Amino acid sequence: MRIHHTISLLALALTAACGAADAQQGYGYPQQSGPAAPSTIPGRGDSDARVPVVEPAPVAMPKPRKPQPQPQPSPWGGTAPAKPTTPPVASQPPTAQPNSSQPNSSPQVVDTPGQNTPPPSQPQTGANDRLTSAYQGTRSRSAVVRAGSATRTGGSLAGGSAQRMTSKALACSQNSNTPTITRIQPADETSLQPGSTFIVHGLCFGDAQGKVQITLPTRYGRIQAHDAQVLDWDGEKILAQLPDGIVKALPGAAAIEVASAAGVRGSGKEAAFEPRWQLSLLPEVSARVRECNGAGAKNRCIAGDDTESDSGFDMPKNTRCSGIGTCFSSASNPISDGVTLNLSGLHYTEKDIGSPMRGRDSFELTLQPWMRPSHCDTETTVFSTDGKQDASATARFDTDGIVVDWALTKVGDPGWLSYRANCKVWVPVGLGAQ
Repeated sequence: MRIHHTISLLALALTAACGAADAQQGYGYPQQSGPAAPSTIPGRGDSDARVPVVEPAPVAMPKPRKPQPQPQPSPWGGTAPAKPTTPPVASQPPTAQPNSSQPNSSPQVVDTPGQNTPPPSQPQTGANDRLTSAYQGTRSRSAVVRAGSATRTGGSLAGGSAQRMTSKALACSQNSNTPTITRIQPADETSLQPGSTFIVHGLCFGDAQGKVQITLPTRYGRIQAHDAQVLDWDGEKILAQLPDGIVKALPGAAAIEVASAAGVRGSGKEAAFEPRWQLSLLPEVSARVRECNGAGAKNRCIAGDDTESDSGFDMPKNTRCSGIGTCFSSASNPISDGVTLNLSGLHYTEKDIGSPMRGRDSFELTLQPWMRPSHCDTETTVFSTDGKQDASATARFDTDGIVVDWALTKVGDPGWLSYRANCKVWVPVGLGAQ
């Protein structure tokens, strides 16, 4: 028993010694400690236990931020803008707004009175080439799709294309393979024109080439038919070209028809047509004299078959234009489609002019819708003494007619003026004088 008690005491002594050594080396104990804690046993002083000193957690400091760049003086004067701190966002091009206006079946050409340039009637440069390139591009893509349908029918895209082709073929068969036009695409995107190309979009045209016919409007109705030149033929689109030498066709709605190689003809599709234009003397149209007067002068005006003169008009027996020619002319110049309109006037005085006289004659016209006003020239018969002409006249198109401003300016002599207004209009090729 004594031996066991001795061993227990030795074990406790070794444990105490190891604990003191660990404490000196700092294992399991804080390196620094606070004051001793007071003993809880009465009569005892401070205990050997020490209160550990706990360091406070470090305060989180804000991450330093890069200073904002300040505007720098520009070497060209002023202040250069500061560099952006964020990458710039690439600007996007503006989105094109759809055009709400649809082209009319009959293109309207607006001309300002006095215009001496022909209205636009030809495709823009290279329009035919651009349309041909676009057509060939669509042909190439459709050929690739058809090839993929034949070799990869198991794929979703190829299988879908094959299914669509089968459904179209079935629909055409049920419709007796009648060609159906869905859209006409002109080269200039607005109207068909002589010599221009166009694409006919549709269904059931057939693989073999057939015919494309276009019927143009005329003064007697839509009766002028032409066979378009087929440049390329596909089952769903055709590239064709109008003849270049189209004459006597009016602007308006043309009808396009497609006939298959088997002779099956489908219903037509309308498209706007614009002819070529030529400058012509004003043909005979409905006209009347609206105004013809001049205070102190004898006045007479003629518009076609309509004549107006003042109550005192009386050609003097000893006319001052005898030996020179008629004082005014009512003759008409024939043209291919009729005669030109006679617009003429005569103003004279029996007495000497005390001060210059001025007046205005006005003629009302009813032009055909396919006539475009251009300009007017005047032929005058006047007298000159002392090298000075005693009268003048100028004609021009007005809102709904023609106005002639005239003057008798030779003071001290009787005044005399005879004029004829030769006005010209733009008309479709073949409907006017050369």
